[in-house]
Amino acid sequence: MTARSGPRTSSTRRRRTASAAPASSFRCLRNDGADEMTAPANLHASAVAVSDRGILIRGPAQSGKSALALALLRRGPGLGMTSELVADDRVLAEAAEGAVRLSAPGTLKGLIEISGIGIHREPARPFVDLWLVAELVEPRSITRLPGTLVTEIVGREFPLVRLPWRESGRAADILLTLALSGRLPD
Repeated sequence: MTARSGPRTSSTRRRRTASAAPASSFRCLRNDGADEMTAPANLHASAVAVSDRGILIRGPAQSGKSALALALLRRGPGLGMTSELVADDRVLAEAAEGAVRLSAPGTLKGLIEISGIGIHREPARPFVDLWLVAELVEPRSITRLPGTLVTEIVGREFPLVRLPWRESGRAADILLTLALSGRLPD
């Protein structure tokens, strides 16, 4: 996860873009010359649907992606929000109908890793359209007022929030607050 070559500026607000791992999908040209996505990106991440809003959780190994997904699944219903697992550990992301659709590879559908316990079966939703990317990072690297952050997933930009790794409760509360309000960070 490397940052692009510096801040992007728009007329109304500062935007910084962070990029996922290199080349997140394959492209080919159709016979008419149009660009077309041909294979979904296979991302090392987790994905949860919170009230039909897709949240992609990414971060380094052992940063708490699965723990955050589990916290969202357990805390959301207490706020009257549906929270459904989409994928854990590996997420397929592909352009579909003007959105980026997240799903689980077939062999991992409905499975989530609970650290110190093992693999757990969880009811899973087949897919969700991406709404927000949550990136788990070292807490001291988080800027208090970062401005608007965006990241690119399969050729489209999405809002990005940077959250402290290994603090699933705190991170879940922040994400559920955003989903409950329907408001993206700016």
